[in-house]
Amino acid sequence: KKASTKGKPNLKVCKQLFGELFDDVCEAFVLLDVNAGGAVSQSEMTRGLQRLQIEGVKVDQLFKELGLLDDTELDAFDFIKCFRWHPESDFPDGTWQGGLVQAMRSRRRIMQKFYERSKQDKNTKDQRGRHDVLKRDLEKRLAR
Repeated sequence: KKASTKGKPNLKVCKQLFGELFDDVCEAFVLLDVNAGGAVSQSEMTRGLQRLQIEGVKVDQLFKELGLLDDTELDAFDFIKCFRWHPESDFPDGTWQGGLVQAMRSRRRIMQKFYERSKQDKNTKDQRGRHDVLKRDLEKRLAR
């Protein structure tokens, strides 16, 4: 079951923008789970939203909207339940678990796809500088 966004403006913005950036919620989870530890912390969410150039989301408020304490991490199940914008039937085998396994196996592809998408939007010198930072960050993460 998908989480309601009623009265949750930060969740609503995240779900909408994740839906524009990713093919499914599992891709978003894999990209935001920087250390591949199986959960997204508040600091990972903050850094991830910055990398995605998503502005206006207050991560501390987002976690409160989700009923989480400051030090709580969102495991895959809770992340997918909270941020899924599409029906579960959209996953390759019809389950979020299968979608997550596939996304984890495709981590490099997802990160490369994000980098390529972000590279397409080069309107200012400042953005080009951010893309260089994203590329270096991506290369570091892939080297792990």
